[in-house]
Amino acid sequence: MNWFLALLGYFWFFLGIATILFAKSIRKYYGIFIEGNHPKSMGALAILVGGLLIASIANCGYVPFVLMLGIIQIVKGLYLLFAPPKYVNALIKWWLGTSVLIYRLWGIATAVMGLILLKARL
Repeated sequence: MNWFLALLGYFWFFLGIATILFAKSIRKYYGIFIEGNHPKSMGALAILVGGLLIASIANCGYVPFVLMLGIIQIVKGLYLLFAPPKYVNALIKWWLGTSVLIYRLWGIATAVMGLILLKARL
């Protein structure tokens, strides 16, 4: 499952860098992506990613970190699947309306998580 850690690590790293550099454009892209997809399908994708992260801990160097990320993804997916729509929509509305600074901070966190995943696969 090192391939998955590498794929997700590169994706998160480059997404984080793009978010830091182009926060306003990325926020617009997030809006298009989130509004174009049903929250339940995004929840199912989060559960899949979380499951693959947990499945990959057998071959990685940072088991607690990767396990924690997998659990967070599964919890996020379950929330998107089963939370009342008004709460999910309020969370999405908050995320799309938050400041550019928050997006840049999230970009830093995303890039760091990507680098850690890349390091974990070695």
